[in-house]
Amino acid sequence: MSVTVILAAAIYPQECIEKTIAAYADFCSVKLFPPTQHSCLAEITAAGSSDENQVVNEFLNYLLDLSVEKQLTIQ
Repeated sequence: MSVTVILAAAIYPQECIEKTIAAYADFCSVKLFPPTQHSCLAEITAAGSSDENQVVNEFLNYLLDLSVEKQLTIQ
């Protein structure tokens, strides 16, 4: 089973999405669908017998942290 999330481009830069996918490669697989101007659709599937909700929530928290850090360094 997988969880599909919408990632708003204004909040989550593509670079941060890619870094998060690489960082979580051992914990989940992520399928990105072609982005629109305003968002990107991601299907996240936990690896093995991992708790899918926990993996997805931690993935999204990590992604948000990277995105905030990037925004703070730009300003």
